[in-house]
Amino acid sequence: MDELFWSLTPKRLPPPPEEELSVDKLRIILKRIRGVLALFGWMNEGYRYLMDWRNPLYTLTMLSIFVLTTLYIDAEYALVAPLGLFLFILASLWMKRRSGEFVRVWLGLSDLASFLFSF
Repeated sequence: MDELFWSLTPKRLPPPPEEELSVDKLRIILKRIRGVLALFGWMNEGYRYLMDWRNPLYTLTMLSIFVLTTLYIDAEYALVAPLGLFLFILASLWMKRRSGEFVRVWLGLSDLASFLFSF
């Protein structure tokens, strides 16, 4: 199995075993779906908590943050900031991989912390 990861020549993986759908697997799949739907329920509860003014100080703080961001930040650009940061991190890691520093770090020849935070 190591030669699949460390070989210099690409090798084809063996095909996965065919799985039959059983009641137990169906229950696991449904449990995962319920977990994803519970996340939306959790977000709805948070939204209702905010909109019902259950904690006026919290709601007023969120309202103030919302008003300040709409006044001083263009909404079109505010949502692009996390994507831009993500692309910047990917680009810097790509440059490190092209220079060979990525391999040196994972082989233990360099300090991992300085590698990850050297933007």
